[in-house]
Amino acid sequence: MVSKHIILASASPRRAALLRQVGVPFDVSASDVPEAIDGSISGPDNATRLAHQKAASVSEMFPRSFVIGADTIGELNGEVLGKPTSEREAASMLRKLSGSTHRVITGVAILNKEAGINDLFYRESHVTFKELNKSTIGRYLRTREYVDKAGAYAIQGIGAVFVQNIEGCFYNIMGLPLCDLCTRLIRYIDEETVFVPADVSKRKRAR
Repeated sequence: MVSKHIILASASPRRAALLRQVGVPFDVSASDVPEAIDGSISGPDNATRLAHQKAASVSEMFPRSFVIGADTIGELNGEVLGKPTSEREAASMLRKLSGSTHRVITGVAILNKEAGINDLFYRESHVTFKELNKSTIGRYLRTREYVDKAGAYAIQGIGAVFVQNIEGCFYNIMGLPLCDLCTRLIRYIDEETVFVPADVSKRKRAR
């Protein structure tokens, strides 16, 4: 019998919060795979490659569990924008995003080593920024919200004030395309297990 145990291979509090939001029961085992961008391949290929590497590293330790790996990157005119490594790099990214439309790509991997499941996919959304002046970028950088954020901004935070328009899944921009992920999980695990509204989940644990 295939296990129904789900593990999120990520230390991201945003991804964990999104899964909790829809009631998916899971444990966390963060992957230590470095998020190195390969400039020779496309954004979707980078995102799915890293998602798979993260999930695979954790799946080795938990071969019976369903392990979810994810990686989110931005892409502007063919240039991949990962997480900035410095304030200077973050400022450069924001200047490039100013007044333009970029795409946000989240790659997702669902692995279950024992069951032979190796499900990879990605989702992309398009985000249009308003024009940002030097002063606005400077004030935003001082908040340090850009740290550990693909594209150097957080759409669920202060960075929301930069966004004029979104096409596609909002949650994908936050780091996890919930609809696509849950739809795929239900292929392998029954819906009652995958989709457990929070109040029901709390009552079950209280018993």
